[in-house]
Amino acid sequence: GPSFRPSALGVVTEPEMMETKTKAPVFDEVCDTTGVTLKRFMTEVAMLNPEITELTTLFGAVETACKAIANLVRRSQLPSSETLGLEGEVNVQGEDQKKLDVI
Repeated sequence: GPSFRPSALGVVTEPEMMETKTKAPVFDEVCDTTGVTLKRFMTEVAMLNPEITELTTLFGAVETACKAIANLVRRSQLPSSETLGLEGEVNVQGEDQKKLDVI
């Protein structure tokens, strides 16, 4: 079977994947306001690099999760004066704590 070795980031990768160069897509038509969507970018990457098509599925799942979280946050009913803004304390990193950090 294939041999595995740890990378510098602690992720186990196949040696063949580390030796190949991933091809990046070039987009002739890009919206000046929104750029290129994640779905379009990953579709183009997958077409140029068939060996990483599973990555397209993973990014699709991440995209769906991000949209779901953004939708829940947008619809949440946070009373702004009670829950949002600064708490008035400083955390261990020296940053001003937000009220939502303390909850």
